[in-house]
Amino acid sequence: MKRGATARALLAHSERLAPGKPMSQLMERSSALQRKADRFSENVRQMEKRMAELRSRVQELRQALEALDKEFESGSTGLAAEEPAGANDGVTETG
Repeated sequence: MKRGATARALLAHSERLAPGKPMSQLMERSSALQRKADRFSENVRQMEKRMAELRSRVQELRQALEALDKEFESGSTGLAAEEPAGANDGVTETG
């Protein structure tokens, strides 16, 4: 198909899709929609990257928490299960 015939076919097709709208308006609208789609795609890529960073950070925090749990269970944290003697010095009970 020759170039002129293709252009006429596109023009006829666009006239059926959007009667009364010139081809230039349809092309402008198409370009605007493409830019919008490109921005959306970029936003999705950025959100996916951020989600990957957050997943990595959550994994790091889980590992740190597991390590603290193990230390606490083994008693190697230096924290006693009971309050040290004199922990309530200066506090009086009433009643």
